[in-house]
Amino acid sequence: MKRNAPSFLTIDVGAANQFPLQLAQDGVQFVHGSNSASFEGVARFRALLCMEDIDRTPWFHRPGSLRSGERGYTVDACYRGQPIAKGVSLCDRFRAHQCWHYARLGSVGEIYPVLYGVDNRVKISESWGDIGHPVSKGSISIDYIRGIYVLPSCANKAARQLQCFGMGQLSRVVRSASIPPACVATWSRNSLTF
Repeated sequence: MKRNAPSFLTIDVGAANQFPLQLAQDGVQFVHGSNSASFEGVARFRALLCMEDIDRTPWFHRPGSLRSGERGYTVDACYRGQPIAKGVSLCDRFRAHQCWHYARLGSVGEIYPVLYGVDNRVKISESWGDIGHPVSKGSISIDYIRGIYVLPSCANKAARQLQCFGMGQLSRVVRSASIPPACVATWSRNSLTF
């Protein structure tokens, strides 16, 4: 028996899959996990800086100035020709949920998680496959940032902070984003609340 094909198809992608769709609508190809302490540096240098640029810049060597995930093996890779230190760590938009882990690092007190969404003009290192995730070639100009994603409770605060740092362009691309349930459960166990 031959059946007629349905005239339309409805697909429920579920809440977990909504974020990559939002990123695509915003023109985002890659995501970098950080936190709100990065706003001042992004405003000052008009870029998401790679670790080697951060290390060479005295401004970052003041107490408490770098409170992001750029520590550990990224610092150890400096000046060894490693792409991870010469670029900015990224995730493809379909794996953006993984960036929430890095955004959580250093997020305590008034500092909250932030995801930077960048477009496809960012140059990606050819050797990123050795690392397991995309890494930019060098720092990433703010001109490539298409979205800044924060928890709904932090969206207005993020926009105000960016305005105060003279980043009206970026304050207009602040978006509320829900954290995947697996991340929320992990954060709850570690007593991180926002």
